[in-house]
Amino acid sequence: MIRLIVVYGTLAVLGLFAAAYGYTAWNERKYRPLDIGEPPESEAYIRFAERTGRIPSCDGHPGGRKYIALGAGGDRMFLSTGRFVIYDERDTSIGELPTMREHDTLVFRRKVRSGMSFRKAGQHLLICGNGLDLTILRFFCRNPVEGRQWNNGIEEITFGNGETFLSPHLYEIHTEDPELLDLGYRLRKIYELESVSDTELARWRVASLSKILPGDFLAPVACYYENETLGLLPESTKNPVRD
Repeated sequence: MIRLIVVYGTLAVLGLFAAAYGYTAWNERKYRPLDIGEPPESEAYIRFAERTGRIPSCDGHPGGRKYIALGAGGDRMFLSTGRFVIYDERDTSIGELPTMREHDTLVFRRKVRSGMSFRKAGQHLLICGNGLDLTILRFFCRNPVEGRQWNNGIEEITFGNGETFLSPHLYEIHTEDPELLDLGYRLRKIYELESVSDTELARWRVASLSKILPGDFLAPVACYYENETLGLLPESTKNPVRD
């Protein structure tokens, strides 16, 4: 009886070690940065998305859309109402991270966030409500590999009633040095919100985009397979999701 207990105990311990090793190996593989190549060029991607029916909308009807195609650099968009599709090819050069001075911004000068909803549709972001049907294509697509970073997203969303939301990367920089954002100059001069008073500026809320946006669950996988379809995956990382 004692011998059986020793044998089963030993097997149990070995099993725990094997499970721990397997989990560690799986975890390291699962969270390893995935190089999905370069982002697709804007006009080519929009043609591809239209042809394959990959452009979602708030109401499910894609007709009558207006497209805004952004290139590299810190682009700014000012929207009020309507149905728009935005595709940001990338921020700056491949491998460069967005900065406080150089990042993509979406500004609603006369809009309040109340009444708007932010939804994830695959790798895309939908902003719905208050007269808007806005699709930001591939918003959740990014390449996290060091030296090859890029993203198709927007790093800042500002509402004229007193709120600015920054990407987690920029918000972390902001919390360390709030002066870098230069909020007063940005609002009054760049965004042309000249009527913002000193009192309103003092009360202006700056927070992380993660506070209002859905998580990117499964979006990296969708971006990976889309880049595979577009022939943009580097040979060194083809099919790691299937392994």
